[in-house]
Amino acid sequence: MNLEMRVDERRFCFFDTTDLRILSILQNNAREPISQIARQVNLSGTAVLRRIHRMEDQGVILSYRTRVDPRKLGIGVNGYIIVKVHDTTRFHKYIQGIDEITSCDIILAGGMEFILQFHCRDNKHLLTLYDKLPKSIVESMTAYTVVRTIDKGVRIPAFFEEYAENNI
Repeated sequence: MNLEMRVDERRFCFFDTTDLRILSILQNNAREPISQIARQVNLSGTAVLRRIHRMEDQGVILSYRTRVDPRKLGIGVNGYIIVKVHDTTRFHKYIQGIDEITSCDIILAGGMEFILQFHCRDNKHLLTLYDKLPKSIVESMTAYTVVRTIDKGVRIPAFFEEYAENNI
């Protein structure tokens, strides 16, 4: 029996506990050798690679990234800016060209707002970023700087694995 997980509005992907274990291993270390993954999930290397390719083809695995320590690159200030705008389309297009903004999510908090994650060298650089945001379409902005990060990494929540184990 397979576990059904919704990927987007039109497409479903099917996983078993082995697929989820492979995803969990890759999320901990995307450079884990296939032979090591195969040993951990009790499959051949070919079978593991086939499963990984299937998850890539289905769009479950989107990319493999390198995490860096921002402080070692001279980035001393990071945080979030919550922005309420008059024109979401124009704003979204505008922020695509701002390197300091590393992610953008649309949130609902009484109204539609953007939450932008930023990374800057220092507070002066943050003020420059703040000034870059187009005031003609921005209704309000609030910046929050992070004083300490408790790194949990980026992974699917463990409850997906627990769900799979209990429902397959």
